[in-house]
Amino acid sequence: MGQEGNTEKKLRLQDESLFLELGNVGTGSAMTSLSNMLGTELIYTPPELLEMRYEDLSRCFLDPEESVVGVLVPFEGEASGLLI
Repeated sequence: MGQEGNTEKKLRLQDESLFLELGNVGTGSAMTSLSNMLGTELIYTPPELLEMRYEDLSRCFLDPEESVVGVLVPFEGEASGLLI
């Protein structure tokens, strides 16, 4: 997230709710479209919010041999970061 001096801003509770809602709506819409394109039912769990440094992202993936797909969405403004 953005920085004030050397201290990183932590997400406030209302910010967390906003990001979770964005992730939930976006993921639900994308999963519905993908399911329709593939002609099969897809089951997913609602997104969860994790705040971490970009270089620590790989710890989210338990099996280094497993293939995963993601969408990286950078954003800027009062806060900046990446939605993955």
